[in-house]
Amino acid sequence: MSKESYDEVPYPTGAIQFTQPQRLAGAVAWAGWAPPPLRGARVLEIGCATGGNLVPLAARHPDWILVGVDYSPGQIETAVQLAGQMGLDNLRFVAASVEEITPAWGQFDYIITHGVYSWVPAPVQAAILRVSRENLAAQGVAYISFNTLPGWHWRGVIRDFLLQFTPSHLSGAQKVAHAMTLLQTFQAATPPDTPMGQLLKREVPALLKAHPSYVLHEFYESDNRPLHLAEFMRRAESAGLRYASDVAQPDVDGLLLSDPARALMAAQGEAGTAAVLQMRDYLRGEQFHRALLVHAERQPERGRPAALADRLAGLGLVGQFMPHPNPKAPAGALLCRLTNHAIAAPTPEQRGLIDVLNAAWPGAVTVDKLLGTAVETEDARAVESYLKALIADGAVRVLGAAQTLRGNASADPPQIDRCCRLQLECGLDTVTTLTHEVFRPDALQAQIMRLADGQRPGAAVTQALQDWARQNPEQLVNSSGERIDAAPLIEYMPQLVLDFMHGPAREAGLLAPTVAESASAERA
Repeated sequence: MSKESYDEVPYPTGAIQFTQPQRLAGAVAWAGWAPPPLRGARVLEIGCATGGNLVPLAARHPDWILVGVDYSPGQIETAVQLAGQMGLDNLRFVAASVEEITPAWGQFDYIITHGVYSWVPAPVQAAILRVSRENLAAQGVAYISFNTLPGWHWRGVIRDFLLQFTPSHLSGAQKVAHAMTLLQTFQAATPPDTPMGQLLKREVPALLKAHPSYVLHEFYESDNRPLHLAEFMRRAESAGLRYASDVAQPDVDGLLLSDPARALMAAQGEAGTAAVLQMRDYLRGEQFHRALLVHAERQPERGRPAALADRLAGLGLVGQFMPHPNPKAPAGALLCRLTNHAIAAPTPEQRGLIDVLNAAWPGAVTVDKLLGTAVETEDARAVESYLKALIADGAVRVLGAAQTLRGNASADPPQIDRCCRLQLECGLDTVTTLTHEVFRPDALQAQIMRLADGQRPGAAVTQALQDWARQNPEQLVNSSGERIDAAPLIEYMPQLVLDFMHGPAREAGLLAPTVAESASAERA
């Protein structure tokens, strides 16, 4: 990845939900490893860009120490300014290459390298693995994402096509524009029933919606080196590291695999773990990995065959479910917020588990609290199996600790989380939810969030919002960008505030927690 193209069309700043340390701790623990501590955690991010991933972590965890490294001085300057505006003194940004990081930088519980490894030359890849070993605490976990084979073979066809038919003299922005036009023309000219037509039908719509930075750096950079998981595992082993799991693949027990798939994977057992996991990638057509690495000398500490309560002891479980909005969905079907997958109507026993998760959202509860709903039933074992299946599907997420994060949507004065309000005050057009996801408010929602500071009574928030709407009618637009008449909107403003607090703010995790984090929220 060249510094020039990186600065010309930078990646958008923002939280990367898969890299949240609570999630990394939960994923590695679910796979059988003792997770690093969350209390007083030390976090290093390689390729931090303008700091959008680390800043909300620093704001919400003042006891953490965080360091961001990027080889673009311009992006680091922006990151430093943002951290200063938000008054963060537990976060440091450094303009440097990963090759400049030495053991003198210290040890970190979590080392995050997202969107870098596949896009840099071999010496830099080696440096990423070296730092992930030398600077990783004894019980630490390193996260490295990369494009993987066999799935990226298909995208490689599109990359080869664009590289061959895009003039090399174009600027980065011009290449992106050329790619959009060329791909649409190519798709229109390709018979849809051919293998190429089917590939374009699957890939082009997503690329047309992608951020320009993704298209430029994914398809035009000289370095884009997808590799098989087995090869990555060999490289990690040579560097003194061991593959533990993938944060985005929670089905570590193979519960969702078909019987033939299990048989294929089992047949690779004598060839070793790498061969088994590589077969899984072929079965899935995997395109991207979010790998978790630990020190090579470590052994799994949390046996996977153990009882579920023991396996999840001390961890947190989070999920949210709602009635399926599709009227054609089976009666009683639910929609999972974390995966957008439909699940069948739960039994009364399973429903108790769903209700506990929904009541805690966006916080995480302990397995004891969840399974406590099943202890009084005759089918507790079936409820345990149901929970394991939800975890395997990603419908329930394992975190490193239970957290009490639920806010009160009916509170007066209303209050949005402080980090979200600070992000808006700093001029950002997105905020980071309590689940470490990106939320993009419209102009009216952003103004509600600024005003709901926990000091103004609800009536004062409504009055200030009405005044703002009268003074800024040009900012009142619908989801299609069309202007909305201010007069009826202003009259309806009290209900709009309530609807936002009980709707998007509650569902996305924007409310200020009633209890920031329980005393037992983070592992010592």
